[in-house]
Amino acid sequence: MQLKSILKIAATVIAAASVITLAGCGGDKDASASAAKSQAGSAKTYVVATRGTFRPFTYMDDKNNLTGYDVEILKEVEKRNPGIHFEFKTMAPSAGFVGMESGQVDIVANQITYNEERAAKTIYTKEVNNYTARKLAVRNDRNDINSLEDLKGKKVVTTTNSEVTRQLQKLNETMDPKMDLIYPDKL
Repeated sequence: MQLKSILKIAATVIAAASVITLAGCGGDKDASASAAKSQAGSAKTYVVATRGTFRPFTYMDDKNNLTGYDVEILKEVEKRNPGIHFEFKTMAPSAGFVGMESGQVDIVANQITYNEERAAKTIYTKEVNNYTARKLAVRNDRNDINSLEDLKGKKVVTTTNSEVTRQLQKLNETMDPKMDLIYPDKL
């Protein structure tokens, strides 16, 4: 199956999942779960890349199981459609997109923000589900930082590839002195 076809299926699945979630659950959950498990061997498997560290959307619970909104939506789709199986792999979203280009990953589920460069190569869902609260976190002893403007000349830690990072980079273009943006390997 070609990447574009897989991506169309993934976009449809995720969009349908949003609608399905709103429709509510009906029937015997245990029966549908065991039916899905028994047919998982014959199901079409889609590899899903997700960070696993972005609470509440994709993270590891206290038993070290992958969960979160994006993950649970796909698990619900899998329960309701025994012909589909999702295999989750934790990785940075940027690695997920590289994996899609190389055919190793079918879907990236991690509150991905739309951008033109990615849209040229992938398919996004039509329903936007990227509404996260942004907060500025500073040490308790810092009372000199209350807004983004107060970050001029300061060290700021951010993920390597996110909507917030792009906003900080754009803001940094006009700042004087500039922020020192730090990108740790595993955030």
